[in-house]
Amino acid sequence: MRKIVYLSLTFTFFVIMIMGCSKDSGAREPAGKQVDDGSKRLKISMIVPVQQGGGWEDKNHPTLKYVEDKFNIDLDIRWVPGGNDYKNTLNSLAASKDLPDMYFVDEPVNFRKWQKSGAFVDLKPYLEEFPALASEFPQDAMEVFNEPGKIYGFPKYTMKYSNALWVRKDWLDKLGIPIPSPEEFTIDKFYEISKAFVEQDPGGNGKGGTVGFTNEFGTSTGLGKSRNAFLQAAYGIAYEWKEQDGRLVKMEEQNEEWKGLLTFLSKAYQENVFDHNFATNVGSDIVALVEGNKIGWEIAGPSTIKKREEALKKIVPEAEFVMIPYPPKGPKGESGLLVTVQGRGKLVLNAKMEEEKIYRILEWLDWWITEEGTTVMKDGPEGEIWEKNADGKIVLTEKGKQYEEQISLLNNWLFRAADDNFNIHGWTPEEEQFDAEFQKAVDQYPSEWRDAGDPYTIDSPTFQDRSKDLAAKFNEGIANIIAGRKPVDYIDEVIARWKADGGDKIIQEVNDSYQKQKAAK
Repeated sequence: MRKIVYLSLTFTFFVIMIMGCSKDSGAREPAGKQVDDGSKRLKISMIVPVQQGGGWEDKNHPTLKYVEDKFNIDLDIRWVPGGNDYKNTLNSLAASKDLPDMYFVDEPVNFRKWQKSGAFVDLKPYLEEFPALASEFPQDAMEVFNEPGKIYGFPKYTMKYSNALWVRKDWLDKLGIPIPSPEEFTIDKFYEISKAFVEQDPGGNGKGGTVGFTNEFGTSTGLGKSRNAFLQAAYGIAYEWKEQDGRLVKMEEQNEEWKGLLTFLSKAYQENVFDHNFATNVGSDIVALVEGNKIGWEIAGPSTIKKREEALKKIVPEAEFVMIPYPPKGPKGESGLLVTVQGRGKLVLNAKMEEEKIYRILEWLDWWITEEGTTVMKDGPEGEIWEKNADGKIVLTEKGKQYEEQISLLNNWLFRAADDNFNIHGWTPEEEQFDAEFQKAVDQYPSEWRDAGDPYTIDSPTFQDRSKDLAAKFNEGIANIIAGRKPVDYIDEVIARWKADGGDKIIQEVNDSYQKQKAAK
């Protein structure tokens, strides 16, 4: 069981009415758990984003039935494919004022817009009666995107680190190169190894057949949300935004830091160490390089690297990736591994609900984060989905085998306890229980790199309207520098143009929000 920290929360709760209507100026105090003694059967409607496969079409799904019986509720679940389908469905229901009792909002702009219109229950006054829920998630994850003093939803917990750097150990062994220690692993060492992979060809690909390291731009600026984010961190460049001297600094402001990184990358390009297709690569191109024995580095989590290695072994049986859990240090000793922003998506409750339904849902969620609740929501009920054999080992029942692929859908797609083992079932083989161990291994070498401005960009209309276009133009500029079509100092012109085209306005708007929220705390 996790240690529960009890918080004392005393705040006044103001009534907020349905979306599109004006807010009631009258106040409503949470009436307390006595409003719901659990005797009345309640119907609770939900919309759940489906990331893969389908939902629980079976109305008698064992987990559903267990929850319904335990909390005297009837769950009305609508499963909607994630991405644009889910976004459009929520927008349509919001416009018709027909949103369900509970649903997941993964669009920060919509979250803020609907929050201001009074669509969500402010949970803060209720959490005094649910201290475990109040302390389950990091406070900044609870507060992100909310108005000061309000809690309008629960974050869906995600692991701190989504990926790390992996290297082909079999290639290193062929070249007699030991895995560098944390002290030895610098940007220069990374370059040295990458160049050896290209020039000494441990994969046997022939001249020009091996890539030292590569990249894909995507729709974000620079390298921050791509394969070589750690290089950007090594040169002191922000992951989008960083706090410095009481303000938020945007990565596009950092002329000198960019010059350092671009000097490194343009040299790597000229010496054929950096992939010449870096500007046009998409994810599938990188996968083809990794699984095709063409590159010795990968940026991934443990599940992904396992799949890559299994595919690679079909053509190179001795292939082996090992993790280097510490990112390389830059010229000034800086380094960074991307840390996931907690709380970007929220499970929210509809403000139109009556008090007894609010309490019933919170009682369910309060149970969900317990050891018992987590086991049921993740693994299903004992005796139906799983059982213990004579040796005490947990095994799937015959019925459980039918449901194995869909047992933990709500735990995966809607809500879960703050536990890195959320992908691990009681019957998961020990050799596949690597997520939590991966987090611990990486966390031994803290070099956290995060987007400090993310909570405030939703208050910048210019950022919402212009950021993708500005990123594409910025990336075009740095691509020209890396490929040698422009000198490194051209970055000054690129940054000046970015600022004039809306960047300065973005910086001002985001910093205004940042200062306002700092003052309110």
